[in-house]
Amino acid sequence: MEDRGNAASKFTILGLDSDEMRAVLDNAFRNADVEGVGMLGEAVISEIIQNAFGEELDDSMYYAVMSLAIPDDEGNVWYDDVTDWAYQTLEGLTMEYSPR
Repeated sequence: MEDRGNAASKFTILGLDSDEMRAVLDNAFRNADVEGVGMLGEAVISEIIQNAFGEELDDSMYYAVMSLAIPDDEGNVWYDDVTDWAYQTLEGLTMEYSPR
């Protein structure tokens, strides 16, 4: 008999489970954040998202993740918000538009 809890934890989006997606984004953002302030420009966030997920990232997925990158008055984004919520956002999008 299949362990449903284990099966649910192995659900992947863009080939990554929740922990893997968090790690990929966190590493990429922290590497780009040379000053270590926890913020990056919106354009940098966009580039990292596109590079991290590659060609499998379609427009709806890109815009869903970018909706998490809310810039301040200077155009800087706290990237932890993107890291923390990207998987859940894409999961919601996937569930909403997947064939039933």
